[in-house]
Amino acid sequence: MRKRYGSIRSHKGQDGSFQSVERHRDIIKTYGDGTEFVIIGLENQSYIDYTMPIRNMVYDGLNYTKQCHEFGNSATKWRDTDEFLSRIKRESRIKPIVNLIVYHGEKDEWDGPHKISDMMDIPDEVRPYFNDYRINVFNIRNAGEISFGNKDNRSLFAIIDFHCSKGKDFDITVFENEFPGLDINPETMAAVGALTECVDYMEYARRNKEKETINMCEAIRAIKEQGMSEGMSQGISQTTLLYEFLFNNNKTEELQKSFKDMDYQKELIIKYDIGNGAIS
Repeated sequence: MRKRYGSIRSHKGQDGSFQSVERHRDIIKTYGDGTEFVIIGLENQSYIDYTMPIRNMVYDGLNYTKQCHEFGNSATKWRDTDEFLSRIKRESRIKPIVNLIVYHGEKDEWDGPHKISDMMDIPDEVRPYFNDYRINVFNIRNAGEISFGNKDNRSLFAIIDFHCSKGKDFDITVFENEFPGLDINPETMAAVGALTECVDYMEYARRNKEKETINMCEAIRAIKEQGMSEGMSQGISQTTLLYEFLFNNNKTEELQKSFKDMDYQKELIIKYDIGNGAIS
């Protein structure tokens, strides 16, 4: 199951006023193994955020708090005062969260912190008592070192790695020599477009979404020779602007759904006033 997760919590500021904390994680996926479930938080990063451990700690903390609140809302009987005040039964168990940062930026390596202690100068006598918080970073440039079982995943990361190393204005003949006869499905091409910030890829995938596969070499050649962004009708132009707006504002779930549902796509164009100064 995949969904966008957002949470708002109120807290009392130093001046006595109440303030809200709102944080959104790009993608939340739940993984089920029998009766056990793990929540995997995915964060797509095209730049290095040097506050990422703190940012993810906030996401995870809000999610754990939300899970505890759900126990409190569903409970009908408490055994004692401790359970009543905690709003959770002593045997209740929340789902563990695993965070994963998918980095696809310009730098070869993630040079940001991997844990909160990387952002601090901690005295040696304090370190044993300090609760560190670690993040997991996956650099797309290193995807070639991983043996993906799924063919589409292998193609996805191979193409993105090519884009990262060659830049946006790469020679099509170089691509054809490296990926001769490469066929991918439209959703994989749209994902490549989202991760490389190439709106033309997403638009080409949308135009050909009924096809079982798309030849990537033919698609790139058509985009480069014809200029997908030039001479488009108003309807297609609005669609392209919508994709770009949703991607830039981390509206991952809406982006994925709009690619498949034309009616929903039209609703979003009206909702965000695309073509007339879209708002976030």
